[in-house]
Amino acid sequence: MTATPALPDSFDLDTAYLVTRAALPLLRRPGRGRILNVSSVTGAVLAMRGEVASAVAWPASSGAADINGQVLVVDGGGSVAEERAEGR
Repeated sequence: MTATPALPDSFDLDTAYLVTRAALPLLRRPGRGRILNVSSVTGAVLAMRGEVASAVAWPASSGAADINGQVLVVDGGGSVAEERAEGR
């Protein structure tokens, strides 16, 4: 897989894919096998200091060994839609 000028927006995805694919032989060894992709969005910084560090460190810990396929939004609540019952 190579990035082409026709697909410049895919560079970040290409990088995550290629690095993950290259690491798979090592990750398949017994006692290994954790992939943690971290990304960001363009725009104002909404997270508090320390939130990002703990949000990235926790999924890499043994306490999160059974968690997979999760998206953690660390933005101080700026993108979390809040549902409220009528009249509240």
